Amino acid sequence: MYKDFGDVRDEDFRLWWNANGIALFKEQPKALVLKELVSKDEWLDEWTASQVLIVAVPLALPKNQIDKFFSRLLKARHGGQRGRKALSDEDASTARYPLNRNVSVATLKTQLAVYDAIEANKTADKKRALADIGISLRLQPNNIPTSKDSPSAIADKRMQLSSTVSRYYKQARLIVDATADGVFPAKV
Repeated sequence: MYKDFGDVRDEDFRLWWNANGIALFKEQPKALVLKELVSKDEWLDEWTASQVLIVAVPLALPKNQIDKFFSRLLKARHGGQRGRKALSDEDASTARYPLNRNVSVATLKTQLAVYDAIEANKTADKKRALADIGISLRLQPNNIPTSKDSPSAIADKRMQLSSTVSRYYKQARLIVDATADGVFPAKV
């Protein structure tokens, strides 16, 4: 993995991503493309009915009839749904290191910030409470205590922040541990 990933300790993620990350995680273009076949010679012998749908469409038919036909045909033959493609089928990915699941970059950034803050806190001279880490990272702006809050409201907000920081840290640790095994990101 080190040969593939290189030194990941560099502070500048963009440099690492441009040098290594893109090649490791990008999907390769599909061999099959949506196109019109204009001659029998364009038909490839390796195509199967599960990969390619071949249809003869008489162009003399009304457009709405053709639309309805394709709509019914695709509904019956195409298993996909609207929205972002699920990453449950490993064979569907062509990346050297396929993503294990769809992931939010913003969530990963937050998890990493929490992970880094807690790891730094472990070696700090003055330890900070989880709630204080959440406040410094502004994880939940609505739960940051103010001078106008009652003592019980402050306690509730600090408990919420502590719980959130703890959850993000646990998720980040799972992701880091799974990455060492070549799985990114871990299912959390």
